[in-house]
Formats: sequence, C-alpha cells, structure tokens
Amino acid sequence: MTLNFVKKGVIVVINLLISLKYGFDKTIHNLKLSYILKNSKIGKNVKIMVKNEFRNPENISIGDHVYIGPNGAFFGEGRIEIKKGVIIGPKCTIYTANHDFNSLDLESIPYDYNIIVKKVTIYDFVWIGGNVIVVPGVKIGKFAVIAAGSVVTKDVPPYAVMGGNPAEIIKFRANRDRCDELEKDNKIYTKMEL
Repeated sequence: MTLNFVKKGVIVVINLLISLKYGFDKTIHNLKLSYILKNSKIGKNVKIMVKNEFRNPENISIGDHVYIGPNGAFFGEGRIEIKKGVIIGPKCTIYTANHDFNSLDLESIPYDYNIIVKKVTIYDFVWIGGNVIVVPGVKIGKFAVIAAGSVVTKDVPPYAVMGGNPAEIIKFRANRDRCDELEKDNKIYTKMEL
C-alpha cells in the first residue's frame, strides 16, 4: 500500500516536472513516451495517445494543435515533420527508411545492410484516418484527407481526398475556399478540442 502511494507520488512529481519543462498544454499519455520525446521538437497543445512508438525521436517534429491517436509507430530515421492542426487516427505507421533491395552491388538477398532514408512531411490541417501506412519520402499536402486503411506511396496534393492500397485520389475537397477562411480565422478543430 505504501509502495503504491510512493509510486503515484513519484509519477505526479515527474508529470509536474514534464509540464514545467514542456508546458501544461501538452498531453502525452505515457511517462516513458514523455521521456522518449524530450529531444523532439513538439509544439503547443499536442495530444499523443497511449502506446505509440517513436524511433529516432530526435528526427521527429510535431507542430501546434496536433492529435495522434493510440497504437501508432513513427520511424524517424529519415525525419518526420508533422505541421500544425494535423489529426492522425489510431494504429498509423509512418516509415522513413527502407532496405535497398534493388542495388546493383547487393551483398545478400533479399536485401543487405544498406538503408535508404527519406523525409516524410505532413502539411497543415491534414486528417489521416486509422490504420494508415505512409512510406518514406511522401509529402501530404495541406488540407488533405487520407481514408482509413490506406497505404500512401506517393505525394498527396493539397485538398486531395485519397484512399486505397496504394492510395489514389478519390476527389478533391469541394470546400477549399471555406478551409482557407477557417485557417485565416484560426478555427482549428484540435485547438478548440484539445
């Protein structure tokens, strides 16, 4: 009983110290995750849910007013940049590195130790549904929507709605002007809700 009380007290103190260092408006639902992301650039009003894995967190930057759902995996070897107002659903995976299986001087099969790294950039106000996979080198344009379960293998234009495996353009948002107005008025869902 006393040990649990002491443990809870230590957790409260650690949370307080993290809040003082990073600001009270950051909600990171895991002390281990808070420690892992201490060298990352994280904006204000960021909410990262439980059971996310961040590799090479020093190469990951997260803008203001971002929500990341639970159970995701973010592999930052080649850098991940998530801009402001982005919503990422549960169980999403972002890769920034891949084995070089197609090299002319391949030393083993199916691949060798050579790795190709490419940055992934997710621009402002993107909504990524659950169970999405993003491969290295992809840029997801401003106001884009990625349907749940998609595998994004190429750049996504601004305002595009994409889905499938591999993800293809389904349509473009019909409300582009309204999106621009809301951005200008600073009406960001994650700013109001987080």
